[in-house]
Amino acid sequence: MKSPFRQLIVVIGLVAALFVAVAVVFVRDSLRARVTADLDAELKARAFALSRLVETRSPRLMPYIEQGLGTAPGGVFLQIFDADGNSIAYSSNLDAAIPLSDTVRRLAAERFEAVLEDSRSSSGEATRVATFARAEASPGKREVGFFAQAGIPLASRAQHSERITFALIGGGAALWCILLGIAWLFIRRWRASLRGMTKQIASLELASLHPNSLAFEVHDLDVAELASAIQRLLGRLADTHDAQQQFVAEASHELRTPLAILLGENDVALRRERTAAEYRETLQSNREEIARLSRIVDNLLTLARADAGEPGPLREPLNLHTLCGEVCDQLGPVAEGRRVALALESCPSDPVECVGDRLALHRAVFNIVENAISACPGGESVKVDVSCTGGIARVTVVDTGIGIAPEQMSRIFDRFYRTDAARARGSDGAGLGLAIVKSIVESHRGSVAVQSAPGCGSTFTISLPCMCAAGTVEGGCESAG
Repeated sequence: MKSPFRQLIVVIGLVAALFVAVAVVFVRDSLRARVTADLDAELKARAFALSRLVETRSPRLMPYIEQGLGTAPGGVFLQIFDADGNSIAYSSNLDAAIPLSDTVRRLAAERFEAVLEDSRSSSGEATRVATFARAEASPGKREVGFFAQAGIPLASRAQHSERITFALIGGGAALWCILLGIAWLFIRRWRASLRGMTKQIASLELASLHPNSLAFEVHDLDVAELASAIQRLLGRLADTHDAQQQFVAEASHELRTPLAILLGENDVALRRERTAAEYRETLQSNREEIARLSRIVDNLLTLARADAGEPGPLREPLNLHTLCGEVCDQLGPVAEGRRVALALESCPSDPVECVGDRLALHRAVFNIVENAISACPGGESVKVDVSCTGGIARVTVVDTGIGIAPEQMSRIFDRFYRTDAARARGSDGAGLGLAIVKSIVESHRGSVAVQSAPGCGSTFTISLPCMCAAGTVEGGCESAG
């Protein structure tokens, strides 16, 4: 497998090379245009100066003129032509006169300004020439006295252009190397951060996870954001692992107690021969413990399915008042046996309906009402009310029992958590009922809340999205006491 780092360096190198090449070509062409413009302006100025330094009546090239206008071998050359284009004189750095073209002679005579053209010397060397027509005053019109020329071999300009090109290529290559080196350093530093983070993550043990498991300094913003996201993920993994460990420990504890009772009673019963009545009593006691085990296992399976993200609840319309009536009917004998008054408030004028899984919601309401009955001493009461306001259906269970201490309120929906009062009264629950209620309600896009104070009872409220439709789905309202 090819290294992404190498591929990235290659891509950056190609992009940088393209950028540098485009920049070099642009700068070279810009400089060439500027040099050509400056050279043309200089030739025009020298041609004009030559036309002023030479006498009109006897145009000649004097040595001081050549020196003043800077003629030299391979450099600027000067020429003078008469009005008919015949050569009068040329500078000493020319072997022979370069003929004046008819086109240039005509244009210079018409405009009386410098005219530029490319021509060739007698040896075939390319030249750039500026021609200026010197006017001779005459009555009523301007006539050409002579033509002054200043030119330069294009080879010297080409050498200057080549030097510029070589300098730009060298500078461009140096710039490319610098850009590539900077990119390589940044990417190497970035990879070093990633490698350090990878090594730390690979060395982490599940038991030692915590939100600050990664401890190293990161200077790159993107890598820092990645490290922060991984830190948060590790924190969630640590919380999940701790919760799983606690869940396993508490589940083992809850399952161990009834199993120990079963084994103990069986061992006692088998120590000697017993009567049929004694064996029956042992079996009856075993049956109670097995029923308790079955409830714990059933609750654990319910929570395990929720944790595994199994498909959501069935979606069917149901009447919450009717559902609460069924729960009250089922728990009526239990409440009566504990001398607790269980009542369902009267049916609302409009049916309170929602969409959900009937069995799951029945279990959620059942667990809350059952807990409320368990929390009430004899002579107290439990009331169940159903209402709908603002598109939210609410099932409210109010008891006048022992209440819940403020420091325990935040944990009552935790798995295997039982309040001190529940432990004191010897409740045989495993502390899973309210955790199941929360899981079921949240899977229906609802919420469950509690208000309580010690000695003042508790109020549990299940809130669910309400169906705002006329009529009843379940066939009407029922009440149960």
